[in-house]
Amino acid sequence: MILPCSCHTGDCVTECYYSNKPTFQKENKRKSASELKLQEDVISPFFAGIVTGFVMGEGSFYISISTSKTHKVGYQLRPKFQINLAKKDADILEKFRLFFGCGKVVFDQNSVRYVVSRFKDLMEKIIPFFDEYSLKNIKALDFQYFKLICYKLEAGEGKSTEGIQRIISIREEMNGGGCKTRKNIQF
Repeated sequence: MILPCSCHTGDCVTECYYSNKPTFQKENKRKSASELKLQEDVISPFFAGIVTGFVMGEGSFYISISTSKTHKVGYQLRPKFQINLAKKDADILEKFRLFFGCGKVVFDQNSVRYVVSRFKDLMEKIIPFFDEYSLKNIKALDFQYFKLICYKLEAGEGKSTEGIQRIISIREEMNGGGCKTRKNIQF
């Protein structure tokens, strides 16, 4: 259920964020603390629009490829979502991190990034959010490719040579074709 903004204070980002943050509760008293269940999210459309707008301008969905001695095929594919801003805007990214309840804020020399790389968080928080509050620019297509790759990884396609090759071919379509594989991948 989506509720409209209720603060009307002019500082909606802060007020709406705190008043509409998803809450966690026990289903019943017999369940342990590890079995907490996310109740139906109550998200302000205004705040959701802010998050979506930032991602349309400064966000990215991408798949990193690295060599791995622990993976059978020798490579690991890791989907990641991030938003890059100037260091002075770190507080905004921290609000996004608190809102989603996942990821981390990383400081670089001249910028700051909000990064989500944990697969479960991508599948349960990031992808459902952007399914509900869709992107309206070129990044909408990148998100669809990203989501497809995540579903393929979830189905186990990243564990075979053929699966990785299929995923890499999809990845090459992301970001306007700018995700060409830079590494010489040998199977």
